[in-house]
Formats: sequence, structure tokens, C-alpha cells
Amino acid sequence: MPKPLIKNGKYYVPPPDDGADFKAMFQRVVAAGAGRPVDRAGFPLSQWTPELLAEAISSIDINRAAVDLRTVQLWFQDNERGISADNIRWLARIFGCGDPDASGAWQVEISAANRRLAAKRKRKSFAQFTEDMPSVGRIDQTGLQSDLAGKLEGGGRGDHERSLAKVAEALFIGTGSLTLPIAIWTIGGLLWLLTYIVGVHSVTYSPIEGIAKQVGFLWAPSWTLDRMLFIALCSMSVSGTLTYWKEQRRQLERSGGTGSGANGPWADKLRNFEPSFWTLLFVCVVIVFLVQWTGVYLRPLMRGTIGRAMVDWIIVALVRPDVVTVLEAVALSGLANLYSGFVYWCYFCGLLLLYLVASDYRDIGTDLNLHKSREDQVVLLRTGGKILSGIYRSVVLGLLAATSIKLNAVYLISDADNLLSWLINDTLDLSGAGDTGWGWLEGSPSAFMTSFFVLFITCFTFFISLMKITQVFDVALRSNATAGSGHERRTEDLVRVTRNAGRSMAGVVLVLAANFFLIGQFRGFSVVLLGSVSVALVSMVKTRWRQT
Repeated sequence: MPKPLIKNGKYYVPPPDDGADFKAMFQRVVAAGAGRPVDRAGFPLSQWTPELLAEAISSIDINRAAVDLRTVQLWFQDNERGISADNIRWLARIFGCGDPDASGAWQVEISAANRRLAAKRKRKSFAQFTEDMPSVGRIDQTGLQSDLAGKLEGGGRGDHERSLAKVAEALFIGTGSLTLPIAIWTIGGLLWLLTYIVGVHSVTYSPIEGIAKQVGFLWAPSWTLDRMLFIALCSMSVSGTLTYWKEQRRQLERSGGTGSGANGPWADKLRNFEPSFWTLLFVCVVIVFLVQWTGVYLRPLMRGTIGRAMVDWIIVALVRPDVVTVLEAVALSGLANLYSGFVYWCYFCGLLLLYLVASDYRDIGTDLNLHKSREDQVVLLRTGGKILSGIYRSVVLGLLAATSIKLNAVYLISDADNLLSWLINDTLDLSGAGDTGWGWLEGSPSAFMTSFFVLFITCFTFFISLMKITQVFDVALRSNATAGSGHERRTEDLVRVTRNAGRSMAGVVLVLAANFFLIGQFRGFSVVLLGSVSVALVSMVKTRWRQT
């Protein structure tokens, strides 16, 4: 230990610079009484105790947030916990006796010692990992290793087990995070090209005398905005939320959480929900693709009669055979509905993964070990806020997708010439500046039921996830009922901010849901549509900006 000095009436010890990690350095310095007031003989009045050190740090003038006693106690204990960047600053001022130069030197030393502790912890974790790896058994007379034989006899249920749930997860995480958007854009681009080649990208028909109604593919927001924009962006949002949680999950486990939760680790959750992923695949293949294709498109095209089906860029083959033949329409409808089934399988799997993230966060966040330290609790609560924001962005995009489906279907059974003029005239109707208004054609759009199903599942995912995340904040408040005032105040602030944000998000979701049901229900509905969509987009962008 270097020779001590007296600075500002306190016992000063220069930084040791001996290559020790934070724990070893800290124990020696606090035992020497560095930074403590001195008596007349120049010796420190006493050694540091957790209570004395916490009080000294909290009394620093520019330190507005008092340090938690529990955090300081962890520094004194024989563990592998380091120190945060903010607390390094305050501890350096204590050891530097309030002198700027001495405090700066101590801040450099404490930071370096903290890094050495982190490196030591990583080496120890790696060594423990290698020790825990199953040893390779001796090769028996048949030449097979006993460990491998046991795994084969056990049915191969291990980390490399292939399942639909793990395939879905792999498409949303890591290097595969852009796989789904690229696939959606690629197949969608192919469909766009085919409609242009066939000639249904922009095509009109006359439902009644004097009206040339535009039903081209490029004028259908349910195919352009819905799949190519909203669902693709939603898959990217799901990927970001899932990747973030997997990284934070490992950090929370190292901080003291068991990582197991009530339903087991993440891999167990995926395994438990394996039937749900298969159910989604069945729904998208059988209902979204086969039933919708055969019932809505194939039957009318084969019979040659429209019936009560709404005329879109596929059924238009029955009224404009000069533009597209029935055979071409059958091929296009098959590809389009197969594409639709794939896109919505991606979307529903993303919603299910978001639900699993919220459920996993609730299971880990209710572990009381993570609420003993203020630093761990703050990380936990901030993680919950970011997860909620990620789920909210995905949900808003999903609700916009459902809205575009409903909007397109309502337009197709209206007597408007094209989608844009319909919305503009409907807006002008409120001021009396519009034309004579619009009416309805005969038709029974199946898209109403499809869009409602998307709306219901999306809203359900948001509100159940919000409930699960809120449960962690309730546990945080209960665990701090007997904590210090500084700790309790910080936790209450985080809980209050996140709950207020959650209420605002829930309000926007309800506004979008109400707007969905109001589309086409009265003259001037487009004003409500524009207002609700604008509020949703601004809210989503602001949420993203706050998290960055």
C-alpha cells in the first residue's frame, strides 16, 4: 500500500496500481480507512463500514440520487459483483478526499480494477462451463461412446432437437432476423410483377352504369400496405424485441435470477407451446390458404358466376375476360392466397413469440432475488418498459394491417370510382363540399371476418402481455415496502412512468380498434380513420425514439 497522506482533513491513500481486481483493491483500501476523517495524530478515526460509506456517498452535494445501502453492502461481501459507472464516480471522490486530481486518479484505478474483476468472472464462468460439460465416455467394444449411445436411446431430446417452435424462433432472431422481411418482399415483388404482366395491376369494371370502378392490385391496400409494409415491419419489430430479451435474460440470470421461472427456462417454454405453433400452421395452411382460396376465388371462377362475392383484381376475370382469363386468375389467386397464408403464419408466430417473451419476463421478474439490489431492480424494470414498447410497436403495425384489409373490403362494395377519391370525397362531405356522396353495391366480403380475426388476436396479445409485465412492477413495489426512502422513490418513479406509458399505449390500441369498426359506417368516417392512424404512427415513432 502506498504511503498515506492528508488531504482536506481526510486520510488519503494514492491508488495502488498493483493489478488487483476491484474486490481485492476495495477490501484493502476500506480497511486502511482511505477517505475517512483523521484525528489529531493524523490517523483515520475508524475503518469504513457499509453504513458509513453509504452515508458519505449520499452526502455528496452533486449526488442527487442516494446510494442504496444494499448496494454498498455488496461491495464489502465476498462475491463477484462489480460496481456501476455512476458509483465509481462517487467512490472515487470519497477515496480522493474531494480533491479533483486525486479523485480523477482514483476513478481511473477503480474502473480498471472493475474491468479486471469482470474479466476474472468471465474466465471463471468459462472454466465452470468446461467442467460441467459431460465427459466423453470410454469407447466400448462396439466402438460407440456411451454418452452418445445414451442420447440416441433416449430419443434425441436435447439442445439440437428440431421443432417448429425453434424454427419459428430462428427466423426472428440473430442472423435470421431479416429472413422473413426479405422473403415477404421477394414473394410480394414476384406477385406485383405477375399482376403487371397479366394486366390486373390497374383495371376497372363497371358495376353500374356511369361508374368505372378501379379494382387493380396496386390500388388494394390489403395487398400492398398490409403485407409488403405493415407485416414486414412487424416481423422486424418482433425480431428486435425477441433478440433484446434473450440478451437481457442472460444478464438477469447472472445478476441473481434463477432464470427458471414458474414454467421453466426459455427452451421449455418453446417446447410447451409446440402444439400452438402447429395450430397456427394448420390455421394458415388450411383456413387462410385452402379454404379462402377455394371458397372465395376458385368456386366463382370455376362456375363462371360472381354471386355475392366482391369483385377485386382476381374476380374481375369474370367481368373483364378481355383483360385477364379465368385460367390466369386461378393461377394468380392460388399464388396470392399461398403468399397470404405464409405472411400471416409469420405474423401469428411473431405474436406468439411476443407473448412468450412477456410470460418469460413475468416468471423471471417475480424472482425476489432480483429485487434485493436496487441496481438489479432498476435494470429489471427498464427491461420491462423496453419489452412493452417493442410489443406495442408490433401490435400497432398489426392493427394497421387489419385496418387496411377492412378498408379495402369496404371500398370494394362501395360505388366509388377509386380508393383515393372515395376517401377525399368522404372527408369533404363533412363540410358539404363533396359530391353527392357514395352508396353500396351488392356483395358479401369475406375479408370482414379475416380482418376481425387479425384484430382480435392482436389486441388480445397486447393486453395479456401488458398484464404480465405489470405484475413484475407490482412485485417491485411490494418488495420495497420496507426499503429505504431513496430506493422506494426510484422504484415508484419507474413504475409510474411505465404504467402511464402502458395506459397511453392501451388507449391508442382501443382507438385503432374502434376505428376498425367505424370504417364505412357513416359519412365522414375517413376523418376518424386519418386521425386514429396519425395518432398511432406518431405514438409508435415517439415510443421508438424514447427507447433509443
